[in-house]
Amino acid sequence: MIRQQGFTLLEALIALVVVSIGLLGLLGLQAVSLSNTHVSATRTTANDAAEDIAERMRSNLAGVDANHYASIDNPSAGKAPGVDCVTNRCSAEQMAAVDAYTWDQSISARLPNGRGQVDCLDNDPADGDACSRKSPHRVTVIWRERNRQVERQNIQDFDACDDAADEIDQRCFQLEFVP
Repeated sequence: MIRQQGFTLLEALIALVVVSIGLLGLLGLQAVSLSNTHVSATRTTANDAAEDIAERMRSNLAGVDANHYASIDNPSAGKAPGVDCVTNRCSAEQMAAVDAYTWDQSISARLPNGRGQVDCLDNDPADGDACSRKSPHRVTVIWRERNRQVERQNIQDFDACDDAADEIDQRCFQLEFVP
């Protein structure tokens, strides 16, 4: 009768392969977890951005009534509005311009290729299509998710907030509210 003492070389190699495969599986799970955490963070940021402009509009109802927020679309084409509404008294129009600029700068800084848009949804011909604080508004925030293959051109279309947007790694968050 032969007594076995310790592992043979073959048993040790098999154990090493099994442990290696397990560690590679854990590494893959970690990579997926990090990716999902990033996606979740950007979606939370988009939600916060939409709520931010909604609250800014609610605090400047005169600006909403005068249609100063009705068509915000990436307003910060380079220069700030030129007024300081923190230390000076501003008109509703000036406050709306500062809000739009500040909001857009925040989106651009916090989301990859982020842009924001606000639209008034009042299409009632009886009131002459006047947008007011009683009109529904839609806030749209779009951004580009990380593309794992190649960096694509900066294609951002607010009208593409549907399933087709997934094909170009563009993500979209929309909030409809009445100020």
